[in-house]
Amino acid sequence: MSFVRFSQWLGDLLESEGWDQTTAAETFQTSQSQISSWLSGRTIPSLSSLERIAEALNRTPEEVLAKIYGRVWDGSAPLTVDLAIAQIQNLDPQEQIVICARLLSTAVDATLISPAPRVKKPKKNQVQQDLAD
Repeated sequence: MSFVRFSQWLGDLLESEGWDQTTAAETFQTSQSQISSWLSGRTIPSLSSLERIAEALNRTPEEVLAKIYGRVWDGSAPLTVDLAIAQIQNLDPQEQIVICARLLSTAVDATLISPAPRVKKPKKNQVQQDLAD
């Protein structure tokens, strides 16, 4: 899977700042191999990495995402689910799935969304008895 938009944006940023991969890794508090993976388009940053990138650039994550996707973010509202969906609609389906999975995972980890409770399956005999009643 290729994450071209982010890798192009990061490459342009490194070039405009005159940074090498080591400098970018230090600035974004990550490893040089992670920078390499982002630049090659093999992976994209996690949400926590995106927050560190934004902080290092004195921007919000919303501003960074808007810049990557060629949008203008006026700062009037935080990045919402609707805006996130609008931002990823032009990506290929595999990239959409990965981004949505990361967003959901982060929301669950942050207890913004509670995982569905596990429902114990009734035993076969219990189902037959319930149907007979």
